[in-house]
Amino acid sequence: PSGDGGYGEILICRSPKAPVPAIFHFPGPKGRHNSCIGPSGLNRVRRNLTPGPYGPGSGCVAPSGLYVCFDPAFLGLTPQAICRCPSGTTQTRSIKLSFPRMTTCCQQLRNLLGQPGIIRTFAAHDVFTARVMEDAGVEMLFLGGFGASASLLGLPDLGLITLTEMAEAARRMAGALKIPLVVDGDTGHGELQNVIRTVQEFERAGAAGMLLEDQVFPKRCGHFSGKDVIGVDEMLEKLRAALDARQSSDFVVVARTDARAVEGLDAAIERANRFGEAGADVCFVEAPRSREELEQIAREVPYPQLVNMLPGGVTPILAADALEIMGYKIVVDPVSSLLATGFAIRRLVETMQSEGRVDGREPQMHTFDELKRVLGLNDFDSRTE
Repeated sequence: PSGDGGYGEILICRSPKAPVPAIFHFPGPKGRHNSCIGPSGLNRVRRNLTPGPYGPGSGCVAPSGLYVCFDPAFLGLTPQAICRCPSGTTQTRSIKLSFPRMTTCCQQLRNLLGQPGIIRTFAAHDVFTARVMEDAGVEMLFLGGFGASASLLGLPDLGLITLTEMAEAARRMAGALKIPLVVDGDTGHGELQNVIRTVQEFERAGAAGMLLEDQVFPKRCGHFSGKDVIGVDEMLEKLRAALDARQSSDFVVVARTDARAVEGLDAAIERANRFGEAGADVCFVEAPRSREELEQIAREVPYPQLVNMLPGGVTPILAADALEIMGYKIVVDPVSSLLATGFAIRRLVETMQSEGRVDGREPQMHTFDELKRVLGLNDFDSRTE
């Protein structure tokens, strides 16, 4: 789906080099936003298309090796896909299908934000954890810098993870989920041009939204000491750059401030309000230090708000129902999947070392059948029957 909305024509063609069909959809009036999705899940979008190398029309190459040509008239004509065979010959396939409007991950998230009640969620530290959480009924997930740094690098959240690493982690996680994923963009990984690229990479990866914060680079976990923040005007420039860089206006931008630890609560609230005025979809004051501060933030920031509930952090842990009454829209636990995993793995190893076997811990583990179901083994088997 594109910013123009809806679907126009859809073309399905199998390339000799591709194990799976590549799907190309051409949405919007006069096909101005045209995209192709190959087996890798990558998306390529082209606007204001110019004549392509295969005669009249335009085209783009998908990861499968397929090439799609668009007739210059755009309307009422079926596009062609030219498959390059290993022999050097080409095969041309054309098909025109009706296709219903689909809900994108960004629209899913927008729908959740528009519904009454608070969204209860987690930051999953890896894809398997995300699959388990989705299977358990979570409606949306975050991919946080803390969890990604720990799972990918085995390192603390000190701004060490790169944009490329984070975008790749987002691509893998979003590709495995049916629910929306919001990805931690940290400080935007640099200056304005880096913020723009961060938005672009996360959208291409399939994220439904991202977080952008006002810490200096390199940033630190919001519940670590030693943080500092950039000026509010500089952060507003970054926020506007992120909002303008979105391919889809439904892509959600969460603007976070860490000013509570540096400039005080009132300054943090003022920043959050300025972020909301500038167009942030959700505001996030990180690391308030008491229930009273949580109440004051919810009362004085009249925009949808996210709140972090980090066990062992500086913010007191409150139940989701209490936070909903205050007015928060999203409550996220950013690290407990890591805490639970670390604890369970340590106990598993201790059991093997002391008893020489671990089957006695089966009541505290997934069964093998449950594991296969969560990983979708039956879906793969049914495709090959």
